[in-house]
Amino acid sequence: MKAPDQLPETLQEKLKHIPNRPGVYLMKNEAGEVIYVGKAVSLRQRVRSYFQKSRDAGAKVAAMVNHVADFDYIVTASELEALILECNLIKEHEPWYNIRLKDDKSYPYIMLSNEPFPRLSVVRRPKAEDRVFGPYTDVKAVRGTLDLLRKLFPLRTCTLDLSKNRQHRPCLLYHIGRCGAPCAGLQDEADYQETVDQVVLFLQGRQSEIISMLRARMTKAAAALEFEKAARLRDQIAAIEKVIERQKIVSEAKVDQDVLGLAVAADLACMQVLMVRSGKMVGNDHFFLDVGEEDDQGRIIAAFIQQYYAEARMIPKEILLPGEVESPAVLEKWLGRIKAGLEQGARPPAVVGAAQGGADVGEVKDEGDMGAERDVGAESDVGDEGEESGATGKRRDGRRVYLLVPKRGYKRQLVEMAIENARLVLKERVERENLRRSRNQAGLVELQELLGLPAPPAVIEAYDISNFQGDEVVASMVTMVDGEPDSSGYRRFRIRGFAGQDDFAAMKEVVRRRFTRGLKEQAELAALPEEERTAALPNMRFARFPDLILIDGGKGQLNSALEALAEVGRPDIAAVGLAKRLEEVVLPGQDETLRLPGNSQALQLLMRIRDEAHRFAVTYHRQLRAKKTAASVLDEIEGIGPKRKRLLLKHFGSLRAVRAATLEELKAVPGLPAEVAERIAKQLGNKEGGSPSP
Repeated sequence: MKAPDQLPETLQEKLKHIPNRPGVYLMKNEAGEVIYVGKAVSLRQRVRSYFQKSRDAGAKVAAMVNHVADFDYIVTASELEALILECNLIKEHEPWYNIRLKDDKSYPYIMLSNEPFPRLSVVRRPKAEDRVFGPYTDVKAVRGTLDLLRKLFPLRTCTLDLSKNRQHRPCLLYHIGRCGAPCAGLQDEADYQETVDQVVLFLQGRQSEIISMLRARMTKAAAALEFEKAARLRDQIAAIEKVIERQKIVSEAKVDQDVLGLAVAADLACMQVLMVRSGKMVGNDHFFLDVGEEDDQGRIIAAFIQQYYAEARMIPKEILLPGEVESPAVLEKWLGRIKAGLEQGARPPAVVGAAQGGADVGEVKDEGDMGAERDVGAESDVGDEGEESGATGKRRDGRRVYLLVPKRGYKRQLVEMAIENARLVLKERVERENLRRSRNQAGLVELQELLGLPAPPAVIEAYDISNFQGDEVVASMVTMVDGEPDSSGYRRFRIRGFAGQDDFAAMKEVVRRRFTRGLKEQAELAALPEEERTAALPNMRFARFPDLILIDGGKGQLNSALEALAEVGRPDIAAVGLAKRLEEVVLPGQDETLRLPGNSQALQLLMRIRDEAHRFAVTYHRQLRAKKTAASVLDEIEGIGPKRKRLLLKHFGSLRAVRAATLEELKAVPGLPAEVAERIAKQLGNKEGGSPSP
């Protein structure tokens, strides 16, 4: 760990002038990369403490400080502002030494469209202005919920523009009672909006209100002798009641809660989130976080809250915690600020969807403003009826966000349930990763023995060629380190050395180019002073050489790669091929291929990296072809230049969508003249635009 007298003079001078103010500090390495972001009530005390000889730092902090070459800081007006800024900077820089939420999934939402006669659809990246319900943890839950809603509530599913024309013919859904046919003018907006309101109430978990409304309508229909209508409403009520019965009641108190449970194993933590809405358990989800040995429970919980709720579209009234948390009062006030933003329309209210089962969704009530900052401690008492007093001794019937650490009662039982689920999920994850690492290691050792390598090949590179009848020939290079994909080692190439289709020549070109560049970078690295090499290494994209090369193909492709290695002076690098037809391993200089059994760990390892190289190459090839096709088709139309071409593709998303657009939709594109829209429709054969030109 660096002591103050070991630091460069510029850094020592910088430490002397740090203000005694709250703010955020960013630690940087020699390459200028941010490796740690932290907040402090006093920047001066916190940053200087990292470089004090007397500091009893753990291994993680000591390792981080040894890599610190510089630091920056940003002064804020309060600790709360520092907390918000720290959260944003962690998301932007993804520093190595911070606790990081490992969830990069894109969860599906149910969206209610903003148009006359709204529709329900599924989206994964909703915009701030969208009215969405979610996120769901499984797309099957979304599909199941949509299927149920379409059975219970007759909303339209078509994409017709009903703002102008409502003279369409009713479709089959109308005749089977699944749609009121607003497209044909058979249902007015007021009646349709009643159905929309019922859907919203259902997604918010307020099914009892729907039942009350439907019972009133059923009674009215029966009194008017509309018995068929009353029967339909009766069946609808029965279906909703059946859904309600499947929901698990966990509390008689109609409170919205998130219940957190934490489990930690070595450098990985699992946070389980149970979602309770209006007293019903409506869903659960789990998240993994990178942690260090020095990260205690309170610190992990605080880091999770910052990152999880910074992206939230709702904040429940209570968040039940498995233990004490760092800066609880500041966190609570920060959560309240987010909630206040939701109420003011910065982001619309949303409903958290169920993780298990398609229909079990719950209510989100964005109720309440955030009061003054207060101390948050463990719950001191929980009664059988759910009445409890907090650390302040005040009843919690205000409209605020509360961080609670329950000690007993049903809330503690919920926390224990979340903790137990987190332990089980983490155990499964650890066991699965251990098994995968064990299999990877077994495969690498098997490869070493089969190929006569001096050691198991820690770094393997795989190459594949992709083209269509010699058009847009591309190559991919993917890397595996210790049997796991390493995306930093993925590269793609456009083959330019010849025209036409020749997989052998393409393979030779890509291998030659890759190692020629690598040798050049290695020479540049060797010419640098030793103290500068570490900083320069991240910019050397080809300097690391593999222990083994895998070629997707047979003897021809493998021999081409071997010729390229000989030409660049590196014939010592081991290389094998993998033929797709029978999954045969092709060895250099041998006529006979090697047939490994299907359960061979070495074969499975080679197949995984080969398939990844193939996927990466095909994806790149399709991107280039799509771009070329879009360019060539639109370029042939008079009045379409680069600017309008970009405008069309941005507006519709793809050339296929441009082809599918009606003439009216083309004319509605901002900045596109009507005569050009007509020309596009005629040339591409769009609806209402005539036939394609010969």
